[in-house]
Amino acid sequence: LAIAFSISVAVLIFMAMWWWVLPLVLLPFQFILGILVPIGWERYVRKNGKQLRATLGEINAYLTDSLQGLETILLFNQGNNRKEDIAKKGAFLNKIKGEHTSRQGCLLGFVSGVILFANITTIVVAVLGYLGNYLDLQGVIVVTAVSISAFVPLFSVSIVSHFLTESFA
Repeated sequence: LAIAFSISVAVLIFMAMWWWVLPLVLLPFQFILGILVPIGWERYVRKNGKQLRATLGEINAYLTDSLQGLETILLFNQGNNRKEDIAKKGAFLNKIKGEHTSRQGCLLGFVSGVILFANITTIVVAVLGYLGNYLDLQGVIVVTAVSISAFVPLFSVSIVSHFLTESFA
């Protein structure tokens, strides 16, 4: 986290050395990726992670009970009932995990989209700066390269935060 923060601040300072407008363009995107995305995901996982773990624990206990009592289940001819119950519980777990995976995919897509939009916005602003004689062509190229590489640490923090929060839900 400290590395991502340090690199983000260094990028903003570096961009300000070229043109003072560029850090103002990048700052909202860095705020979204570095603060809002991890906080939003943590809240989602805190709420829904408990349900997922509870359901998984319940199914695990049910399956363990079914295996330990298999002889009794077969003796009283309850095999089909047990099989149907296991199938229902498994379908419910798959539904919860499917929703979670879908949300996870949306999060990763959102993060990638924000990075893409930030890079395009930076390029457009840099070209406008070039056209307005605030930047030379070398500045446009350097600023574009720095902007593209500036989001790697934030993306990494976002992903690590996501998986750590999910692990400790």
